[in-house]
Amino acid sequence: MKTLYRFAAVLGLLAAAPNLRAEVKPNSLFTNGAVLQQGMALPVWGTAKDGEKVTVQFDGDSADTVAKDGRWQVRLKPHQAGGPFTLTVTGENTVTANNVLVGEVWICSGQSNMAFTLGRGIHTNTAQAFEGGLVADNFGEARERGLQFADWDTDHIFPFGC
Repeated sequence: MKTLYRFAAVLGLLAAAPNLRAEVKPNSLFTNGAVLQQGMALPVWGTAKDGEKVTVQFDGDSADTVAKDGRWQVRLKPHQAGGPFTLTVTGENTVTANNVLVGEVWICSGQSNMAFTLGRGIHTNTAQAFEGGLVADNFGEARERGLQFADWDTDHIFPFGC
């Protein structure tokens, strides 16, 4: 019977083990190929173990904070358009996002037609030009990213008006 209790205790510890080590993790917006808004303080946020020191480095700028309630946030100085840069988040582990640009970030939303890709359009020459790089030739480092609702953290959405 003691063996059964020991076995149950070991299984319980193994099940709890993933929760004992919370790695520093930036929000899913901060990945390879991300674009950050130019000309404003750059908020970078994520999760980590309570009390863990987190350091964010980007284009020669650095900011430190300590995670509280499993969350952390820093603000980096405003940057001009440019890149590509590397964004590094360090705590007990290190997460690196490469090929990060600074420029204009446009957030678009709408009805189901927002999911209609250019390649499905009737003007195949336009789609081919986009996919073949002509648009990139005219607009530099144009990037598009679809986001899931879970990517948004409402603490970091800034209101604006028209």
